Amino acid sequence: MELQYEMVQNVQVVHVTGRIDSATAEKFGQDIYMILGSGNHHMLLDLSAVPYINSAGLRVLLATAKSTKKHGGRFALSGLSDEVRNVIELAGFHKILTISPTTSDALSHW
Repeated sequence: MELQYEMVQNVQVVHVTGRIDSATAEKFGQDIYMILGSGNHHMLLDLSAVPYINSAGLRVLLATAKSTKKHGGRFALSGLSDEVRNVIELAGFHKILTISPTTSDALSHW
């Protein structure tokens, strides 16, 4: 799993590549918190290159959403594959997370 990030319109856009599972979730969380540590608490995760996520990855998403909200920021997801979308919906996270079809769509509603 790899992360690349950029600042777009005062939003940390994080492009994630690879599986987010029990083997990668801890590092994923550490990397996300390092990015949030820069002081900007608006984050968009582009998951278009993530083929799979499990409960360990979902915990990181939920913790990130709570952290950004606690600091007055916003958190959103974009580019979900069908499999990732299904996992998020089965967990009920689609009711509490902002999800957009594309990164540009998400940024246009920021």
